[in-house]
Amino acid sequence: IDNFGHHNTVPHVLSNTGYSWLVLGRMAYRDLYDFASKSTLQFEWRSSEHEGTNGLRTHFLAEHYGLPSTAFDFDHTNVCDEDVLLGELQQLARRHVRQYPAHGHVLIMMGDDFRFVRAARAFGCLDRLISASRKHESWRDMKLQYSTMTEYLDSVQPHLDAHAMRVHGGDFYPYQDKPVEQYWSGILGSRPYLKWLVRDTEQIVQHVEALVAMQRMRGTRAAWSTLELHLEFCRKQVAIGYHHDAITGTCTDDAFADYVERLRTAARVALRIGHVALQPVDDAEQQISAAYNADQHIGSAYNTATRDVDNAARDWLEIAPAQCTDSACVGAAVVVTNTLLAAQDVVVRLRVHSGSAVL
Repeated sequence: IDNFGHHNTVPHVLSNTGYSWLVLGRMAYRDLYDFASKSTLQFEWRSSEHEGTNGLRTHFLAEHYGLPSTAFDFDHTNVCDEDVLLGELQQLARRHVRQYPAHGHVLIMMGDDFRFVRAARAFGCLDRLISASRKHESWRDMKLQYSTMTEYLDSVQPHLDAHAMRVHGGDFYPYQDKPVEQYWSGILGSRPYLKWLVRDTEQIVQHVEALVAMQRMRGTRAAWSTLELHLEFCRKQVAIGYHHDAITGTCTDDAFADYVERLRTAARVALRIGHVALQPVDDAEQQISAAYNADQHIGSAYNTATRDVDNAARDWLEIAPAQCTDSACVGAAVVVTNTLLAAQDVVVRLRVHSGSAVL
């Protein structure tokens, strides 16, 4: 509900993976006026690039996905004035009901980012409002209740089945939320390095997950729990990278630097996990922990799907001096993996700190 625009392939992808409904929260203000003025903020969205495929019933939020007003922000107020709050909800419902098909049901979002810290206070007041609405004369023709998204959509389904819905066959670009020259389409191309880094790190983490899983099938040992804990750290950094202010490039410069550092660390740690999984060592915890240090070079594990952009270590392998010297260079392990589905023909350089070595 917080995307900065929507491509017209979205209904094709979602309808073919089992989804029947989609809820959107951002639409260009011109589109919003057009849909709302025609009572069509619930419509069938079809992909113009995939004719003949199923459409997706779509509900658009008439207003922001957050609280109806600051009066409902119970994290910052302890005032629960039943008359005032019920009056606001009633005005909101009467305004919204005209913007949707004539089924008479209105969905009001109750929350926002970082809310419900004081959940008991919030739900306590909402309980009082629901109870009070059943006694108010002005609420005779209206019913206030809690609802899940599924319950709401099920309640409007019979009406929509019996009446033709508006069909929309395009995308929702560019996103412009105000009647000024303020477009958000830069999400498709801004901060391309961060976009690449998120996907590149995800490739590494996913392949290391496969390596760890394969090794676990061959036997168990106490260190697997250690590897899994560190692997979970890597997954979380990738997940953070997919935040809608990260991979979109709409983040601040400081946040951008933080995202990059998190992802680089996740890649280093994941590569070390893969190496330890394939060549179990007694000091696995120490080796993996060292990878959190940005100065550590993980040269004994190489992913052929990565690209050499800012880190020269990505396109060559190194047998560290501590592992391989003229006096002792036996059993040094080198791991080369391919995370892509297709076979690759890649030249991989190997740096060895020894006058003589046999591979």
